[in-house]
Amino acid sequence: MQLKVKYLFPETEELRTRAGDSGYDLRAAIKEPLVIDPHGRTTVGTGIAVEVATEMNIDLELQVRPRSGHTVKGIVAQFGTIDASYRGEIQITLFNFSSQPVTIEPNERIAQLVVCPIFKPEIITAKELTPTERGTHSQEFRNVESRQRVLKLFTTYCIARSTKTKEKTDGDNIKL
Repeated sequence: MQLKVKYLFPETEELRTRAGDSGYDLRAAIKEPLVIDPHGRTTVGTGIAVEVATEMNIDLELQVRPRSGHTVKGIVAQFGTIDASYRGEIQITLFNFSSQPVTIEPNERIAQLVVCPIFKPEIITAKELTPTERGTHSQEFRNVESRQRVLKLFTTYCIARSTKTKEKTDGDNIKL
């Protein structure tokens, strides 16, 4: 399998991975430091476009995933899928869940790129589906109060992690 990489700018660093890593490091293709305001978001280009070759009749996709080192600081890269047919620059949306501004430096690692297989089963129209114990219930996210509670707990958790406090917060024991 091959991953073709087109470097869009002369200063773009080579796409790399280390032995044992599941993905490739994506870097911020910016010329100057970029500040993300508290609870803000921004989209950052990576300076690369890619083509993944399909082999052995297996369809592939590319997934953008957050970096754990940033997540601990409250910076989360939006998880996303890059279709194999896309040829434009890979861009990453970064969210700052912390209460402090965060600076992204030029060429800083901001996300990971992972190659994954896609399985597309044959679609069969059905009048009925096999019943299960859960049935049609969609967990606790079925009402606004539950969604708001989860968002509040997640935000509290991210802020606590970003400030590295030792105090116990509501976000430390998230129970959905």
